[in-house]
Amino acid sequence: MIEVFNAWLNLLAEKLSVIAKLVTVLHSARRLLVDAIEDNTQLRRGQPVVHKIYGVPQTINTSYYVFFLAFKELQALRNYTTETSQNKNLDTIVTGELLSLHRDQGLDILWRASL
Repeated sequence: MIEVFNAWLNLLAEKLSVIAKLVTVLHSARRLLVDAIEDNTQLRRGQPVVHKIYGVPQTINTSYYVFFLAFKELQALRNYTTETSQNKNLDTIVTGELLSLHRDQGLDILWRASL
């Protein structure tokens, strides 16, 4: 899907690779680690979920670690951009999306618990 959007954006291959990695890292941390705990999932893609193998504390800690790795990946994008305003915008976009992601998951948990 990222490559489809790139038909419009026409980013450098190196930049696109970093963005794809960033999306994968964030998806893994949120959906495969934390969401499985919040939903009390037992299996994901036919395999035991991570928190059932390594425990909830280790899984939560790992998800935090992965989120910070995502911010480290942003540094790689900065290497392709020299303008300070673009770098600031990049931080604003990613932070906003992460806030949105967690706010939406909070609503999902609230609705599931109260409806």
